[in-house]
Amino acid sequence: YLDVRRGYDVPAKTFVAELARCALLVAPLYPTLTIICSLFFLPVIEVFERAGWNLELLNAPIFYGVFYGPFSTVYVLTKRALRNLQHSLP
Repeated sequence: YLDVRRGYDVPAKTFVAELARCALLVAPLYPTLTIICSLFFLPVIEVFERAGWNLELLNAPIFYGVFYGPFSTVYVLTKRALRNLQHSLP
């Protein structure tokens, strides 16, 4: 909310409504977005394996990136929608 308020004057009620709308939009896509996020880690894992580095170092980034990564879509959609609300005609 603070990030959005920095650039736009958005009431909290409008922000929450837009956040809920975007979350409901992304919810059915969550499994697909999770798979897409996990695909970004495949080349990183390959580099670690070929270099002989400890793969356990990737446990936390993979877990948090795959589990919470799709929620970044909610952030982007919410911020874009609020920006468009500010630039639309009354």
